Amino acid sequence: MTAAKEPSRTGRPVIGGALGAIGVIHLALTPVAYATSARSIRDAGIIGSIDADPDLVDLRSAGFWYATSGWAMLFLAALIGRAERREGIVPAPAVGGLAGLSLWGLLFMPKSGFLSLLGLAIFAGLRRRRSR
Repeated sequence: MTAAKEPSRTGRPVIGGALGAIGVIHLALTPVAYATSARSIRDAGIIGSIDADPDLVDLRSAGFWYATSGWAMLFLAALIGRAERREGIVPAPAVGGLAGLSLWGLLFMPKSGFLSLLGLAIFAGLRRRRSR
């Protein structure tokens, strides 16, 4: 009788770390890449500012959603990193979720950072396959 092969535990959350880096980059670049949007939100008093002026919703929304995706990436990084440390690999549903999120984004924005998520999903899937 052969024992089931355990996933190799690297102790390092590779995918979680990469997602964390993406989140930090998003948050750091928001005031640079979306300077006009961020300034408009700040000048409107932040709270309730996105839809306070119908003429500025599109401008303010762009920076808001860019920063919000950075926070979401940090949240995913924490969850996936924890799973990687515990199991040695990214759980299959998380790999599928990353791939699905990436493909969804690429459908609407082919020239975007969503390609990096697809790369992470593929890498995580390959690591799962190798661990078997």
